[in-house]
Formats: sequence, structure tokens, C-alpha cells
Amino acid sequence: MGRLDNLRLLFGGFSGDGGAAQDDSVKASLDLAHTDLDALITAHTAIERCAEKSDGSVPNGDDALFTITGGPILVKKLIGIVTTIIGDNAATCTLELDVTEPAATVALSTAVSIVSDAAGTSYHLTAASPGVFTPVSAGMKDQMPVNDILCPIGGIVAKFSAANSGVIKWYLVYKPLSPNSVVVAAA
Repeated sequence: MGRLDNLRLLFGGFSGDGGAAQDDSVKASLDLAHTDLDALITAHTAIERCAEKSDGSVPNGDDALFTITGGPILVKKLIGIVTTIIGDNAATCTLELDVTEPAATVALSTAVSIVSDAAGTSYHLTAASPGVFTPVSAGMKDQMPVNDILCPIGGIVAKFSAANSGVIKWYLVYKPLSPNSVVVAAA
């Protein structure tokens, strides 16, 4: 089947000699295709997405995890997995949202000790408000709570009370609330 045959199938056999009626048919087909494309774009916006920060450190203060631009998002899950054992300095971790406008810092979780957490330990938030930052030493969690946290443009950070050795890989599952919403791992 050649290109002309494909076009005939797509536009109902348009041959160029059907006059105004055939032109109207082609325009109607293109309008339908445009409507279908708009529906696909809208559906794509509503699909859950994910982002990963693979090199989360444990500094004294903030470790920027994710940057939100273009529009708000709905956080569905925020999970950390220790990939290199956390050191034995007394330290806690809390998750925060640094909102761009109005400028503010909002606690997403409580502060919890992470001292000597082994590789494979997972962290998640409970469904409370703010969520309880919860370490699970076996890593596995059979029922993950639903979070649904509205986050405007800004950044999600892990805030530590003291520096430690160790690496945490962070995963964010979110739903964009605008076709312009973008989330990337922070540098």
C-alpha cells in the first residue's frame, strides 16, 4: 500500500476533484483528528508520573531532592531507600516543601532518627498531616498509605539535623495538575 492509498484511507478517498463537498469532508476529518489529539494531551496530563533522585546525601541542613516548575502537582508517594548505610552521628530527617510564591517552608513530615539505618531501609510518609517520616528496616511495606499532598511550584527537600555518611535514593510519584507541571531531580 502506497502513501496515496494511506491518505485515501485516512481522508475517505480524497482525490482532489470532488469540489467543495470533498474539501469540507477533509476539513471535518482534520478537525476530528485535532480533537482526538487534544483529548490525548489532556489524558497525558492526568497520568501519574515519577521522578528519581539517586544521589541523596545526608548533610547538616538541606539536601534538595526535587524541583517543581510550571504548575502545581499532587504528590502520591514520596519514598526513600538507603543505598549506603547511614553513619552513627545522632541525626534526624524531615521532609519539607520550599514554596516559591508565597515564599514559605512547609513541613511534609515529622523529624525521625535515621542513625545507622542499614542499606535497604526504606522511608515513607504516613497518611497523617504532616506525614510521619517512617523508616522500615526490612525495606518492604505491604500497604502504602495514600498521601495526596498539594505542592505548588518550589522544591522538596530532606532536612537533616546533623551530617552523616550514607546515601538515600529518593522516589517521587506525582500527578501533574497542569500540562505545564514538571518535576526533576534537584542538582
